[in-house]
Amino acid sequence: MTNVVQLFGANGQPVNSNTNSPIYAEYAHYQVSNKYNQVKTIDVINALRDSGWEVSKTSTQRVRDESREGFQRHYAWLRPVLGKKLEVGDTEMRVLLSNSHDGTSAFRLQCALHRLVCSNGLVVSVGDFSHIAIRHTEEDIQQMAIDGAIQIAAMAPQIDQTIKRMQEVELEPDAQLVFATEAMVMAWPHREPGFMSAQRLLQTRRAADQGNSVWQVYNSIQENLVRGGLTANNGRRTRAINSPVRDVKLNRELFDLAVKKAA
Repeated sequence: MTNVVQLFGANGQPVNSNTNSPIYAEYAHYQVSNKYNQVKTIDVINALRDSGWEVSKTSTQRVRDESREGFQRHYAWLRPVLGKKLEVGDTEMRVLLSNSHDGTSAFRLQCALHRLVCSNGLVVSVGDFSHIAIRHTEEDIQQMAIDGAIQIAAMAPQIDQTIKRMQEVELEPDAQLVFATEAMVMAWPHREPGFMSAQRLLQTRRAADQGNSVWQVYNSIQENLVRGGLTANNGRRTRAINSPVRDVKLNRELFDLAVKKAA
């Protein structure tokens, strides 16, 4: 199971949290360089909270090497405290913060999108645009993270235009199958071609995704891949993606593919 740690609720109030998470790590892994500047992820998160962001979800990568437990890559999704009230189907910009304390990654801020897809508040990550990497050798990591979040927030008009373009461009049935086939290769690069019909990825789970626009086709494919439950030709059902590393990578690749389809 993915280790999920909910730090703060939607109103920014503290809730139960797992202090064994690498988000709270006081020290870096023993193998890192002596130039490594250990900054607790929770301190960066708190600095971002003071700048108008709140945590909506956190997640931690599973590791096989027990010595890396508590130092591995971890993620926090942040939304603007004063963000608009979302209606079903709306898409909101988020900042995705990732880090590790074992020397395998820098602090990284990415521009993520989340779509409110049903009235009970289910939120699905639908992609990311850009990233800002902050090395652990930097001195003022907290301030650099705040500056990075400001830069990402400034991308909102560009993101809105990109989504609008996706909503305007329609795909013929053959083009939709090509889209789905390319997405399958991204999601299952080691599976044999034809292990599943690409048509199954185009099945819509929500009324809002019924249509031929790039945006609707993309959202159908994305949710089918991430949520799993598709029946392959051998009768087995695909699994939901629980790894945060794989989830972020696949969402980024799918969004890039959708942008190309709308070009």
